[in-house]
Order: sequence, then C-alpha cells, then structure tokens
Amino acid sequence: MDVALPSPPSSPAGGSRVRVNVRRLAISLIVATALIGLIWGLSQARNELTSIPTTIESLNPVPGAETVPAQSSVTAVLHFGQVGALIIDGREIPDDQISFVRATGTITFTPGPGKDLERLPGGVRRATVVYWPSVGSREANAREYTWSFTVN
Repeated sequence: MDVALPSPPSSPAGGSRVRVNVRRLAISLIVATALIGLIWGLSQARNELTSIPTTIESLNPVPGAETVPAQSSVTAVLHFGQVGALIIDGREIPDDQISFVRATGTITFTPGPGKDLERLPGGVRRATVVYWPSVGSREANAREYTWSFTVN
C-alpha cells in the first residue's frame, strides 16, 4: 500500500508527492527490531561466560547449558592453590561425596546411589562453587560463583 505524502512547503515542485511504501517500512522496522534483540541476547550470553572469576578455570556443565543429562557430574576447576565446595540448588554437597584433586584444583560431584542426589532433577539447576586459598580459611577468605544449566 502506497501512501502519498504532500511535499514540504519549501519544495520548488509544490505539487510533487513523496511515496512511502508502508509495507516495506513495517518489514524494515520488524527486521531492525529482531536484529537488535539478537545482538542483545548474544551480548547477555557472552556476559555470563566472561563474568566467571579468573580464579575459576572451567565449569561443567557450562553456564547456560540446555541439555544436561540427569547423571552428569558437576565440576569446577580452580586455579592452583585454591580449595572449595559445591552447592547444588542451595544444598551443599558433603565432602565425602565430592572428589577433589588438589594437583589440578578439580572439584567434582557425580550423582549416584547413596548420595544426596541420585540424579540431577530435571529443569533449571543452580550450582555454586565456594572457593578460597588453601592457606586461608573458608570463613575469612571464601568467594563464590553461581551458574545455571538445564537438565533434561
């Protein structure tokens, strides 16, 4: 649909008209809005990944993962000289259910029989790694990082 708009009064043609294609204008606005939304969404995902403290080398499942199996391990790899604990959905995993390899700084919880979690419940899960220098105390030096992932 074309709409004829009158020319500005200062136009020498006086009677000439500018045609605006309303359909093209609407489609252009929709595409521009979608592109802005896509760019914003990508920047938010990047922010979650780049906001991981430098003391944490890696996390598994990765922040924002969407298809995590229920029997998956939850792992945090800390820089050398750090120790830590894992909390899943607000419940701290007991030390005797966690594997900690001091040489690599790897803290791992694997769900299974006889453990607080026999499997990760479906849906969005929140994991927290609490970490502190091995020469310090948890009470005085602990920091934490929380991330989420979706179990299918």
